[in-house]
Amino acid sequence: MAAGDLRAEERAAMERYLNERYGLDQPLPVQYARWLNKGFGFKAPDLGTSFAKNRPVTELIAEALPITLLMNGLSIPLVFVLSIIMGVYTAQFRGQALDVGIGTANLALWSIPTIWMGVVLIGLLASEEYLNLFPTSGLESLRADRWTFLPVQTADGWQRGYLLDLAWHLVLPVICLSYTGFAFLTKLTRSSVLENLQADYARTARAKGALEHTVLWHHVLRNSLLPLITVAASILPALLVGSVIVESIFSIDGMGRLAVQAVQLRDREVVLAITLITSLLSLVAYLIVDICAAESVIHESYSHRVGRDTFSQTGARVGLAWVGLVAILAVFAPFIANSHPYLIFTSDGWQSPLLRHLDWADVSLLVMFVTTLGAWRLRYRFSTGRIFLALIVLALLTSIGTMTLVSPPSAVIYDQYRTGLAEGTIQSAVLAPIPFSPTDRSRDNPVSLQPPDSVHWFGTDEDGADVLSRMIHACRIALAIGLMSTGIALLIGILYGGVMGFFGGWLDIAMMRFLEMFESIPALFLLLMVVAFFGRNIYLIMIVIGLTSWPGFARYLRAEFLKLRNQDYVQAAQAAGLPLWSVLFRHMLPNGVAPLLVAASFSIASAILAEATLSFLGLGLIDEPSWGGMLNQAVGPGGTFALWLATYPGLAIFLTVFSYNLIGEALPEALSPLLTVENLVTEFHSGENKTIAVNDVSFEIHPGETVCLVGESGSGKSVTGLSILGLLPSSATHPSGKVLLACTPDEQPSGGAGDDLNKSLSLLGAPETLLQTVRGVRISMIFQEPLTCLNPVLTIGEQIMEALELHLGLQGEAARQRVLELLTQVEIPDPEQRLDDYPHRLSGGQRQRVMIAMALACEPDLLIADEPTTALDVTIQAQILRLMANLQKQHHTALLFITHDLSLVSEIANRVIVMQKGRIVESGGLKQVLGSPSHPYTRELLAALPSNLPRLEPMAPRQGAPLIEIRNLRVYFPIRKGILQRHVDDVKAVDDVSLDIHKGRVLALVGESGSGKTTLGRALLGLVPTTSGSVMYEQTDLSQLNRRKFKPFRKDLQVVFQDPQSSLNPRLSIASILTEPMAVHQIGANQQERLDMAAQYMEKVGLDPSMLRRYPHEFSGGQRQRIGIARAIALQPRFIVCDEVTSALDVSVQAKILLLLEELKREFHLTYLFITHNIDVVRYFADDVAVMHQGKLVEQGSATAVCEHPQHAYTQKLLEAVPKFRF
Repeated sequence: MAAGDLRAEERAAMERYLNERYGLDQPLPVQYARWLNKGFGFKAPDLGTSFAKNRPVTELIAEALPITLLMNGLSIPLVFVLSIIMGVYTAQFRGQALDVGIGTANLALWSIPTIWMGVVLIGLLASEEYLNLFPTSGLESLRADRWTFLPVQTADGWQRGYLLDLAWHLVLPVICLSYTGFAFLTKLTRSSVLENLQADYARTARAKGALEHTVLWHHVLRNSLLPLITVAASILPALLVGSVIVESIFSIDGMGRLAVQAVQLRDREVVLAITLITSLLSLVAYLIVDICAAESVIHESYSHRVGRDTFSQTGARVGLAWVGLVAILAVFAPFIANSHPYLIFTSDGWQSPLLRHLDWADVSLLVMFVTTLGAWRLRYRFSTGRIFLALIVLALLTSIGTMTLVSPPSAVIYDQYRTGLAEGTIQSAVLAPIPFSPTDRSRDNPVSLQPPDSVHWFGTDEDGADVLSRMIHACRIALAIGLMSTGIALLIGILYGGVMGFFGGWLDIAMMRFLEMFESIPALFLLLMVVAFFGRNIYLIMIVIGLTSWPGFARYLRAEFLKLRNQDYVQAAQAAGLPLWSVLFRHMLPNGVAPLLVAASFSIASAILAEATLSFLGLGLIDEPSWGGMLNQAVGPGGTFALWLATYPGLAIFLTVFSYNLIGEALPEALSPLLTVENLVTEFHSGENKTIAVNDVSFEIHPGETVCLVGESGSGKSVTGLSILGLLPSSATHPSGKVLLACTPDEQPSGGAGDDLNKSLSLLGAPETLLQTVRGVRISMIFQEPLTCLNPVLTIGEQIMEALELHLGLQGEAARQRVLELLTQVEIPDPEQRLDDYPHRLSGGQRQRVMIAMALACEPDLLIADEPTTALDVTIQAQILRLMANLQKQHHTALLFITHDLSLVSEIANRVIVMQKGRIVESGGLKQVLGSPSHPYTRELLAALPSNLPRLEPMAPRQGAPLIEIRNLRVYFPIRKGILQRHVDDVKAVDDVSLDIHKGRVLALVGESGSGKTTLGRALLGLVPTTSGSVMYEQTDLSQLNRRKFKPFRKDLQVVFQDPQSSLNPRLSIASILTEPMAVHQIGANQQERLDMAAQYMEKVGLDPSMLRRYPHEFSGGQRQRIGIARAIALQPRFIVCDEVTSALDVSVQAKILLLLEELKREFHLTYLFITHNIDVVRYFADDVAVMHQGKLVEQGSATAVCEHPQHAYTQKLLEAVPKFRF
């Protein structure tokens, strides 16, 4: 046989051997599964062996990972700090040469490939031919044994210290790794700062007199950081990818270079390990960013509200402080009390005995702590499943790091380090604050039962162990026992009690009998029996205590579910076909969880006591330090007594249990409602006719909660608010039912006005004297139209002072100062000047702010806001809502927000109550009602939102000459002063506007109040005189026509006004309103023919012709608007100005009016000028958009282009202020 054949056979045999040994002959999925099992098993984690280097992969990664993390750790803060500074700086000089230059440089940096940048940096700064300032290679893995900045003498002379040399090596790699991220984030920061510089809060800050520097760095920058945090997750993965390039260029032995070498040599196990670890690092980056960038506009959850209300009480805060201290001591006990030093320096260099001897329990508790914080921060961001997955990834990564870098635990002997220091084998050491582990035993000089001294601050026990160390480590036992056992009990109790309460009947009876039998067994005896049979360990004790604690939770939840199962929203969920788990855990459990929270706090305290009792009896934990076991040693043989062993552990048990009890005591008050409405019925009488406005309404409002009462006009929502305060008109009967207001500590219910059981005041039927003490002090109300609610003959200062004088007794200068404080809080500019202004001198938004200041003057517990933003522009609306939210947080005020705007509801509500025809048809949490509505009426309201309606397609493209051409139109109103009314200035309502309106299309005219849009519309119709410019229609300049010459054009040009009630003459029947303009323009041969035509138009707008004989007051708002439309189309016009025709209408009525206008447009070939401030309506209805601001036209174009890609800053501000429906 030839020699070549022998070599071939040897190679084949070697290949077979390697395949069998490493499992390479198996399918890839099997290989990967085996590798994962080896790498992440619980026994001996093994990521495999490198073929190329014949070393364990874990060792290679442990050497390479630190330098990669160091480079990335230096790059990330460098990128963020420099980009923020540069972005803010350039934003201040927008459009100037500096801004343009830096922007161009950023773009150039962003475009330079990393490989090129690395080569250029080496060539210019590190090569001998040029500057030769930095080293180009030689950076190996980190050496902890050489960490010094000081120069070191070698055979070649004095050299830089290791750390200084390390930093010198990293300069160029970090620059090369950072520059693209710096360019990207600088650009992003600049854009974000520019956007926020135009925000309303920045303008408010300037109005308060803040310097531009303060506005920029204190107000704008904080809000501009959100997009940076949002994209931060992409930075770390990008840097990790960049590390591959940078480490290869600069010959750095990191993860990137290791990966490249492994790919080149087909070292699969190294590649697999590096890929997995870098993926996990990236996932953690996204997790951290999600925690930091949790929804900035978030809705306060039930648990958050309960927590806030609970810990606003002093006792609960004290309890939380101690429980928090116990938790921190439990988590970080190995780092606080440990005989292993943090660091020691020997002849072998620096070492960390503490890290080497961390055990699995230590690491697991740290992982639990991190994951708990992560879960808490992520509760608003993700669904439960995604949170769970993210936490598993984080725990897995920590576990991998622990297995790789932490050695198995070993016996802890303090004396070996003391001896090493004394003998000089250990040159120096960094000790823990308490240099004793809980299991330390001194070999040479036992100090058992030693009283407290300067070495052992809390003394020692009978074995010579340090008491303080054992107490700190015992915190983890208390924490684990309390939380885990309560979690087990809570889970079983929820499942068992939920089934009992929901199904009831014979199943409830049978399960209750079993529960009673189980409760009849004393819990301690059951614990002792289990320990006797199965031994003692912490996990068994947790489970047993949990199994003996669940009956209480089951009873509480059963009682709640028995009440909740008959609620309409639960039955509606069942009628909708929702699965049982959804009915139980989504619709019922959140509303019945209140008693469980109280019971859980007490259950944790009971579990801690149970464990301490077992340990004191000598039947608890054996090796683990426990407060109860330490108490057991306080009394020794012969009656000896160690006071310190009785004092400190006993005090720890007492304080911990007491703290949980303090929290448990505070929970019921936080969970009890501020206002309870039960079976409220309100009727109105008109002669013999009776109308039930509110029918059997029940709900609760808790302190600090925002409850939105939603419904259309006539649903009874406003009457409900008025009934609470007893402000109903005389035509209303005395309401029946209950309205209960929780008493304050200094209030005592008495007589018929109180409810002794619930410690609450009954407001229905209460005497007027009692209601006067409640109105404005405990409950305040804001009404829809501030202009009519403010007294026109009194200054705003006088009207706010009135409440202060009535309820707080403030007068004179004290009252004036309080009014100034309130006006400042509600962000009224120049409060000292505005204090003496009359209401008519303020804008609509400012008047509403005054109403808010008046309502909050006495810091009420509940604020009822009845459509406070309906008549306001979107930007003013956003400011008012932001203001109310801030004041609500400051004063801890509950809010009952009455509205028909579901977009607003989605932004501010904690809970939603939907009313229809006087009844509550659905209620629940925000996500429950708006995200998964169960009642058909709620779904109908959501479907009618303009944002949910399909976009109407343009009827006709722009063809030929415009129907109406507006050129350089100006409408000025003179300002006159003095006795002779001298002309001193002009109000430029419309200022040099040019606009084309094409036939068959809808042009939306958008802007805030005072922007000139309504004046422009009326100028087109000749209803207001123009100053200059032209309005061309059929080659006629309408602006030059007098009243008589304009008359023939009235038939073609019509208008539908904003308020249908004020635009319809209340003394004329609908027949007269419709036929009168027909007669003027000689439409119809006679009156009967005109009446027939009026009947036809009534049908066109969806009204019964038999209603022609009625008067305007007999119609609803939506019906009156239909009549206004019928009057406009009765003249068969070509062009109609629709002036805010949907602004005051309910959402469903609004949708119907828009559909009607669209149908009429197609049938009669109409052209609309649609004046509005509702951007959602514009998106749905308009073909073209023109934006007006301060009388000028600032932007125009197609509806899609303007709404999706606004160019002007004012348009962007309008769009940003639009409430966004979030479900």
